[in-house]
Amino acid sequence: MGKKHTRGISCLALLLTAALLLSGCAGTPERSPQEGSSSGGTAVSSAAAADGVKANGSYITQEELLTELEKKYGGQEGKVEYGEPISGLARNGTLDLKLGFDLKKSGMEKYSEVANLFWDAELTQAVDFRYDYDEAAGKLTLKPGPYSVGGIYVSSLTTEEVREYPHDTISLFSKGAYEDWGNVGKFYLVQYVDDQTGKKLEKPVVRIVTTQGELEAPRIVFQPTETGLAGFRWNAVKGAQAYVVFKISRDADGGYSGGVTPIAMTGETFWRSEAPTFSSYSQVNSDFRQFRYSEDDWAADRVYEKEGLTEGKAVADSSNNYSFGVIALGQDGTSVFSNLYEAEELAPNLPYAEAAAISKKNGFTNDCADIGLAPSHVWVTMCDGTTARKLINYEVDSARVETNRYLNIDEETGEYVSGEDLDVLQIPYTVEGAPFEYVLEVVDYDKSTIEQDMKTLRERQESLRQRSGSTEVTGEAGDLEGAAEQVREFSGETVTANSTLSEYLARCMLGRTGLIDLTGVPGSGDADLVADALLEAYYQNPLILGLQGYRINKDATKLKITYEEDAAEAAKKQQEIKAKVSEVTAEIITPGMTDLERELAINSYLCDTIEYDMAALENAEQYNYAKTDPEFNDSFTAYGALLKGKCVCAGYAAAFKLLADSAGLESIVVTGMLEGTMSHAWNKVKLDGTWEVVDSTNNDNEELFNALLNIPGTASRLTLVEDKQYVLDSVIPNYALGSEDSREYYHISDKFFPVNAIAQELASELKAEGKATLRTEYDLTDGSFQQIAQEVYRLMEDDVSLSGYFWMGVIYLEQV
Repeated sequence: MGKKHTRGISCLALLLTAALLLSGCAGTPERSPQEGSSSGGTAVSSAAAADGVKANGSYITQEELLTELEKKYGGQEGKVEYGEPISGLARNGTLDLKLGFDLKKSGMEKYSEVANLFWDAELTQAVDFRYDYDEAAGKLTLKPGPYSVGGIYVSSLTTEEVREYPHDTISLFSKGAYEDWGNVGKFYLVQYVDDQTGKKLEKPVVRIVTTQGELEAPRIVFQPTETGLAGFRWNAVKGAQAYVVFKISRDADGGYSGGVTPIAMTGETFWRSEAPTFSSYSQVNSDFRQFRYSEDDWAADRVYEKEGLTEGKAVADSSNNYSFGVIALGQDGTSVFSNLYEAEELAPNLPYAEAAAISKKNGFTNDCADIGLAPSHVWVTMCDGTTARKLINYEVDSARVETNRYLNIDEETGEYVSGEDLDVLQIPYTVEGAPFEYVLEVVDYDKSTIEQDMKTLRERQESLRQRSGSTEVTGEAGDLEGAAEQVREFSGETVTANSTLSEYLARCMLGRTGLIDLTGVPGSGDADLVADALLEAYYQNPLILGLQGYRINKDATKLKITYEEDAAEAAKKQQEIKAKVSEVTAEIITPGMTDLERELAINSYLCDTIEYDMAALENAEQYNYAKTDPEFNDSFTAYGALLKGKCVCAGYAAAFKLLADSAGLESIVVTGMLEGTMSHAWNKVKLDGTWEVVDSTNNDNEELFNALLNIPGTASRLTLVEDKQYVLDSVIPNYALGSEDSREYYHISDKFFPVNAIAQELASELKAEGKATLRTEYDLTDGSFQQIAQEVYRLMEDDVSLSGYFWMGVIYLEQV
């Protein structure tokens, strides 16, 4: 545990700069399932591993594994059972239920007592369809309703675009009433009674129904640009001439209705939102806006209907509840929907506009007295209405001196007094993670030192920049032909899963299985659910090493996975990791420790022994985060963290999860965004029944040590924005953070002080140690920080120079 290192900030003497000092956060890969052309399940066989190399150990068939898990999860998977999926339903096809009983004599008053259709897996959003009962044949038939859902509205398209395809005055490829299931592509058929006896089933049987378009549906990945513009990319679809990027309204109660509103039509396999105009009032990503009032609206006193609202908090706009996706178009028709993204999931990570009122409130201005006082950050309103503090990128090479005419105005009367020409230093700048561009004007500057001043400014901002990203699994996992492989047994280890499907996939991947048969697995047939379960299995079981890509067939009955290493090498690393986890647990965990003490021990061990791997991050940047060179693969896993002592955030989070499992703590890996722009991984741990956040990557910082250890949910959301990748969507609420800070590190260490008392404590610690790190309120502003710093100067009495910064209420000061 002897390692000590720092990624410090070089601060100007006598200048107190508010700084975001976080370790890089690469390594939370975004998975991109691609649909294949094969369909149907395959028999389980003893085929060799996909990479041609099998690890030593005992093997079982996938059928045997599924039988074992069905016994484990039997009766525990909710209130329904999954039946055989129905795939390839034609646009005007029917769903027929052959009944062995007389429906008219059954006592049932509605056909919906036998079966019903829903848009959602929770079975709350009913599909508008029609029933037809043939009494003589004993057949209940479900047919398309009067209005097809998901047709492409023409109102948002150009005349030229509309003319390319068959259309009426409302939509492209209109089929008419009762002739089309629409483009949603998937719904859930629920049967409530036994079709032979009419007896009510103990658990309704759900069958996932997928409809068939004229073209295959694309699979999309949300991929914002480095400047924060929303974007999607997708696989090319055979026969497609163009693609429509769309949004569709989805009511929380009624589900989908009506058609889709095109955002764009393109012949490319990617799209991004338009960059804003050059203006201080620029707005961007408007389609993803989710708020009625933003935090900046409160600061500007633009919120007038305050009754029932929480002052200062963003207020959601319920009318903007959209889903986003892509439809492929050809001359003969369209695909059904791609997989969809919900606006509420994307909005926290997309910039909308400069938070001008909050920036002003915090003392930000686009002109300053001298270069040394140039602001370091600016405030941006995100699409969910919250405010993010983002780094300024000064383009110092483009700085120039211009002569401007300035007017002197009497402050009391507002009348013109005089005018004068001044030489002004203009420094263009952009905003990190946002597409906004502005110019800083400096009036008081020294012409003889401009070059050095620009160098100093560049170095200061570079020291504050926290680069991060993610390696991306391409999804190109090869074809899905062949027989499903046997599974190397991985018994005796903790497997974290929330369903049979999730654990089935986890066990297959732990055993390095390449081709997986999903037939008969609860939830198979639903490609989105399979992808959701696969990501949970991968993130929550860190001994699954190096997932490279995966592919799901169109019926979601087969899954192909590729890995970065062969099975034998992966098995060797798994054994080394397991041995190291046992060794470390024995070293740092002792009998009688409380949950909190065990968490602190694990976090401290990781901070003491791991170095953040900047080279791995930089290598990923070279490939635009699509991959890394093989020598950096370990830095994205627990192997890099525990065996090499060098990794990125994914390694920290994976190592914490394994050590927590070994120490008897319930924990999970969490994925999402750091500060709205950086892909990141961290953990949640359950302490005495309450979920707490722990981010060992960013706790590993000498000056701001443990800034993200057990802070309440209201505070963590200021910097850590979760996505939906890390566990099944349906169980995300089960991991909600607590609202107390009684376990927060600075509270339990007696290093937390109110804003009006912290200056005295900082001064005392500075006198004794020459530096100080203490915490105050999480939402500390630049203005309050400057006031605290001035009070510290006064209390120090001696002629001292200080440098420092703050983040999330943690203040670091040192004498220089």
